Amino acid sequence: MKKSFKRILVLAASLILALCMAVPVFADLDQTTADNLKSSVQQFLEQVYTMDEDTLQQMKSSGGFYEVFYDSWEESRDEVGEVQSVEVKDVKEAKDGTITVTSEVQFAKRSAEVLVYFDGSTMQPTNYEMNISYTLGEKLEQAAQNMAVGLIVVFAILIFLTLVIYLFRFIPHGDKSKKAQSDLEAPAAPASRPAAAKASAATAAGRESDDELVAVMAAAIAAAMEEAPVEGGYVVRSIRRVGTRGWKRV
Repeated sequence: MKKSFKRILVLAASLILALCMAVPVFADLDQTTADNLKSSVQQFLEQVYTMDEDTLQQMKSSGGFYEVFYDSWEESRDEVGEVQSVEVKDVKEAKDGTITVTSEVQFAKRSAEVLVYFDGSTMQPTNYEMNISYTLGEKLEQAAQNMAVGLIVVFAILIFLTLVIYLFRFIPHGDKSKKAQSDLEAPAAPASRPAAAKASAATAAGRESDDELVAVMAAAIAAAMEEAPVEGGYVVRSIRRVGTRGWKRV
């Protein structure tokens, strides 16, 4: 059993080595380079999708691209099933020199688009990506599930915040009745000096106005005694104060 694993490992290593060395390095991606990349990627994918777990684990230990491939394949293996066919569709080179080889892989359960990325200067594989194809119904179902989860999370948070706000009323804030009673029993504070001064000034002004009123009344009575004496005494009618300014003019 160990010898068979070693043989499989040697086969995988040879395929990977062929994948890296079969492609000549050119400044620009020509048709020959593209064809070599297509052939190498197709052979690589056909082999690695049929490897057992132990061989994949040993390949993963190499790190880099092989670790990325293992993690992606381990995540989607049960969902797509066993490989049935591999067809390389296109080879493109980006402005930054990255070469992308796109393949259409048909599995037992689903089909997937597989992208293998290469460094254009060294022709070494750098990254791996698998995009599984889903039907429209499956996409709508997944979208509905995501929406339902989002709504449940939002309403759960709102209910929690409402409960926290409701519990605030049970937090003690001290005895307000005792505080109010102590405020009522406390002696009133003496009036401030400005307020007292204003009150004294108002009282003095009132007294001054009354003195002016008495003086005016006395002057009016004296004038009446001199000009129009009336038998049996004087007739004094009610005098009503109209306004402070009018009395001052008199």
